[in-house]
Amino acid sequence: MPSNVITFNGDEIWSEIASDLFPYPIVRGLERILRSGFTGAVCDLIPPFAEEFDAPIFGKLPSGQWLQWTPSIKLENNGPSINDGGDLSTKVLPDGGGNSFVITGEALKCSNVPRSFANEDTCFLSTLSTACSPTKLVGEVSLPLNTTVVKALYALTGREVYAIQGLVMESISESPCAKSKSRWVAQRNATCTAPSVLSATTISALTGAITATSASANAFVTDVTRTLACSTGDYDQSSDPINIQIQVGADCYTHVHPNHLNLYDFTGWVTNHPGGAYNIEKWAQGWDGHEGWYLIFPYAGNSTRKIPQHPMNRWYTHGVEPNIAYVGRMGDEISFRDLPSELKTDAVAEFFGATPQSVIDGGVVVCGSMGEVSNDPTLPEAYNVFSDNLVTNSDDVLNNQKAAVWTEIALYGEDQLRQRMAWALSQIVTTVPANIDAYQSTEVYTHFYDIFVQNAFGNYRDILKKASYSPLMAEHLSYLKSKSHSYVYEFENKRDSRADENFAREVMQLFSIGLVQLNDDGTPILDTDGNPIQTYTNEDIESFARAWTGFDRHAVRGNYEERYTGTSSNKLDPMLIVSDYRDPFPKSNLNKGFIGDTYPLCADLPAQSFLKKGAGYRLLGGSSSPDLMKDPSYFATTAPGEILRAELSPSSQLYQRLYNSGNYELFVTLESDLVCTPNTIECDVDTLRVVKVGSIYYEFVERPCVQLAFYGNGKQIQLRDSYRRGQMCANANLAHAREACCRQDRDDEVNIAAMVSNVTYKYEGERMTFGTARNRCLAYGRDLCLFEAVSSYPKNDFWRKGFHWTNKDCRINVKVNS
Repeated sequence: MPSNVITFNGDEIWSEIASDLFPYPIVRGLERILRSGFTGAVCDLIPPFAEEFDAPIFGKLPSGQWLQWTPSIKLENNGPSINDGGDLSTKVLPDGGGNSFVITGEALKCSNVPRSFANEDTCFLSTLSTACSPTKLVGEVSLPLNTTVVKALYALTGREVYAIQGLVMESISESPCAKSKSRWVAQRNATCTAPSVLSATTISALTGAITATSASANAFVTDVTRTLACSTGDYDQSSDPINIQIQVGADCYTHVHPNHLNLYDFTGWVTNHPGGAYNIEKWAQGWDGHEGWYLIFPYAGNSTRKIPQHPMNRWYTHGVEPNIAYVGRMGDEISFRDLPSELKTDAVAEFFGATPQSVIDGGVVVCGSMGEVSNDPTLPEAYNVFSDNLVTNSDDVLNNQKAAVWTEIALYGEDQLRQRMAWALSQIVTTVPANIDAYQSTEVYTHFYDIFVQNAFGNYRDILKKASYSPLMAEHLSYLKSKSHSYVYEFENKRDSRADENFAREVMQLFSIGLVQLNDDGTPILDTDGNPIQTYTNEDIESFARAWTGFDRHAVRGNYEERYTGTSSNKLDPMLIVSDYRDPFPKSNLNKGFIGDTYPLCADLPAQSFLKKGAGYRLLGGSSSPDLMKDPSYFATTAPGEILRAELSPSSQLYQRLYNSGNYELFVTLESDLVCTPNTIECDVDTLRVVKVGSIYYEFVERPCVQLAFYGNGKQIQLRDSYRRGQMCANANLAHAREACCRQDRDDEVNIAAMVSNVTYKYEGERMTFGTARNRCLAYGRDLCLFEAVSSYPKNDFWRKGFHWTNKDCRINVKVNS
């Protein structure tokens, strides 16, 4: 008898069931569920979790009948059902699924749901030792796009990431004299072997453009912008005005295709490539001695190797999403947050240090998700989960499964009025599976449909908000990862761009106000000429599009159907907002005003507003990393003794309100003004960010207010190395920058201004007004000046610094194009 056999003694309690796992007709008794369970050494035969190639486990009944144990997916209760009331946090996994995460050796992911407006009432502070936190990424971690990193991305993800070479320019329109922007490759300290014959005017125009950008840190390519005109004579085709080679000082520059050495993820093209997957995959595998980080476009083909010619129109036609995904230029540095979603895997995050350390002390805020209830193995229907592992059903079966789930509920649900309302609402606020890379999945669609089920008798605004935060809607209407022009210009090589306008248009046209203004009886409102008045214009769409920037998906978690494992692939939970992607400028509304017109000015809030009635504090648990603001990741990963925290004294009123006799609330709103206790940090600062209460952290949430784009009393602020990192203007009345103490008549202090821990600043990352910064420096025996660099004492780490006040006046100007 094999060793992996469990002998039952007849005292066990069984249920005989039947399911569609077996062929029809379904026969009850082919399957059994053990209801009673068992204990003892026999349990050692059962692994904590099943894997594909585990040895089978058999059971023998007293009757002599044999059974084989069939492992199945167990989904756990991790949130309330739609009909649950009372304390909803009791319906959530008490440790966020951390125990399963540990015993499976992290094969399962933590099931803790990212906290949001949609699940706030399910959240609580868990102090269990197994409690796990949702994956939070250190998005500002930089990846240098060099050959080592490209090879690492392939090794860590298995995706075909290459820099493209071999692209050819064929049209006169691609001449660097025919367009203002062009790309060049430099041979350093080299003399051009075949310099192009050009007029003095053209040479001056091109060398001037190259010289202006030749100091670029990119060692692979140089992108230049030409401002001077070339000579029209150099457009003569016989002189090859496209593939220009020109000497600039000691270096030789060659004009190349604008996509040359761009880095792309070619994985999508592996499936669609007419020449077969191998001809894309072979480059990473070291084919023909190649190094594995680049792919050569076979423009001329190779008759010996039987590679046909590839005209450039193949690149322009097929070199687009979803076949390829742009990563960046070889030689640039890219933030982890800007990687394509498929490359932001757990392995990549861990390899490049983009995953913060786990919380140990203080506890973890654990949250659930509405409707995330366990499966019932006694029911006859088999629900197939689509994952990145074994596929057991055809695409058609998987694709139809969500329709089958909906049909069962629509036909047999007891809440027929709710179901009919949900169906009607779903026909207004729609998504199309064909537009979403999840057509074989079921749960993400049923979860989206539940928005209408849960809010069928509620407020339409709630429906719009939840649908707007849905990853499916963002992918369907293309505002997922929409970025502001200012971000793209700064981090993507000064590229011109616009925020995606798709959702900004559809949320008005299809989901809410429609195309024309209406009277109460539904008839169009007419202008003086009898024409219907439009509800919005293209200018309104452009303005609102900037409001929909910054939305991105969370990292994948456990306890739901998921195909991917990436850190930006969660298509189920409400999206997060990446502050760096957001458009920072004013947005107009439909009433000839601006969004925020009814809110107070931030400059008019009372001093020390963090102690005033209405101030908010959001529980972070044992994590010191804020959710709504952005601090350097080093604040959370550096040894506690080396970080100056805003730690409240037990004698202070604010401490007592947040501590609340040890009953920490998820969100605290001050019911009345508090008084700062003398000799505590509250009396010394203009504002707070994250405060420590014992071993627990809270994030200060300022009341909504408006910062004007134009203001008087501006003062220049600048980063630690002003000569390299630039400056900007800031409102001196707002706590927007830090101190940098120096006297203008002391060259040594101007060269290196000072900031001193617990003297000129009271906690890491502190912001203060210009007046407070100056008073701190005067008390230190210095003043504010137009410094060149900043040093922090006693630890001079770069991440302890930020923007610092100077004594230089400034103002904001606006350019109006006629």
